[in-house]
Amino acid sequence: MYPKAKYIIQIDDKRLSELIYYWIYYDKPCDLLFLKPKTEGLTAIKVTVETHEAADFLAHALKKINFKLFKDEK
Repeated sequence: MYPKAKYIIQIDDKRLSELIYYWIYYDKPCDLLFLKPKTEGLTAIKVTVETHEAADFLAHALKKINFKLFKDEK
């Protein structure tokens, strides 16, 4: 069983399509919950990683796209 981990992606609005591309490419391995942050031009996305596929998606996207990744401690 894969250890469950929760993250928050902080991404520039201009990069959202790239993230969606990789999410679809990896066959939608996890839920993406889009949130509107208080900072204009940015989007926050909550991600729960529960499978190897979801971890692979997140690692690959982080390598290819410029975004910040935070551990969600809630």
